[in-house]
Amino acid sequence: YHSDDYIVNVIYTGSDKRLKIVYDNAKEFSLPEYNSDWDSSKKVCDSKLIQVGITPPDNSAQNGMCYLFLCEDGRFIVYDGGMPGNESGKSPRDNAKRLYETLVEYNPLEGQKPHIAAWIITHAHVDHFGAAKKFIPTYYSRVNVDSFVYNFPSMTDTLFTANGYDASHYTSFTGAVDQYYPDAKEVKVHAGQRFKFANIEMETLFALELFAPRTETYFNTSSIVTRLFVGGQSILMPGDMAPEPNTLCIKYYGDYLKSDFYQVTHHGATGGSNTFNKRVDPTWVLWPRSETNYQDSITSSRNDWLASDASNVEIIFPAWFQTTVINLPFDGTEAGYVVYPNK
Repeated sequence: YHSDDYIVNVIYTGSDKRLKIVYDNAKEFSLPEYNSDWDSSKKVCDSKLIQVGITPPDNSAQNGMCYLFLCEDGRFIVYDGGMPGNESGKSPRDNAKRLYETLVEYNPLEGQKPHIAAWIITHAHVDHFGAAKKFIPTYYSRVNVDSFVYNFPSMTDTLFTANGYDASHYTSFTGAVDQYYPDAKEVKVHAGQRFKFANIEMETLFALELFAPRTETYFNTSSIVTRLFVGGQSILMPGDMAPEPNTLCIKYYGDYLKSDFYQVTHHGATGGSNTFNKRVDPTWVLWPRSETNYQDSITSSRNDWLASDASNVEIIFPAWFQTTVINLPFDGTEAGYVVYPNK
């Protein structure tokens, strides 16, 4: 429901019979994009899933995650992007530049700028949205962006205050959006909302308000959980989902979590669980992790089921320091994807 002043979302969770009413300032935030008029006659390209590895092999430190989804109308959906670059002090990397170059390389709109339909920020940790903070003032004149989609806690929330969070991380991002993309929509995403970008539909399964009225001090509780639908296949993207949202998602959704692709929760670190993995029951797994840490996390009791004979997983795609391009819908064969070493 919306007026000139407010956007109101009404969320009912049947398993605990709770109704939540969330309102946003309509002067500050916009409604989700939902293009119901899309049809295949407007198609300009095939859809792709691009996993951009952002941690060099000589650096075991985790450096966030970066995913691109190419819509049939030629626009991209971007998830996070990683740190701005060289935070470890070991290996030079510029994730904003790498993201820009990847957009240019796979841009199907000949003679036009790369066009981002939605830049989705799972949560306000610098290893996820740091590259965006650098990208926006550097490449704003070379890349179009229609919307930024996120749900950050308020600056007075215990998630900020209990973690000693540097407020400049948040304000530098929102300030850059306002300055360099003043016409882009800013959407505060909520559980239950659906978006449609050409042929790709996105649903939101979890956002921070589902945790209310409880308070929480672990910042990853604010990570949104979304799922994309492309060509009859589903791709679950839980970002850095924390342990308690993990439990809530199982409670609220159960077997509805079943998805074809699954981005491993929190890079395989705290927050994921084999209980959750079994509900998702994926065929293909995306693992945003450095090579060294991947070997550790895949044997963890949180994740080992995914690599076991008991699961239905056919292929695991680790991010490492490489770029994986998967044609969507994916046919499950080696011909359906390519892995390129990063430079």
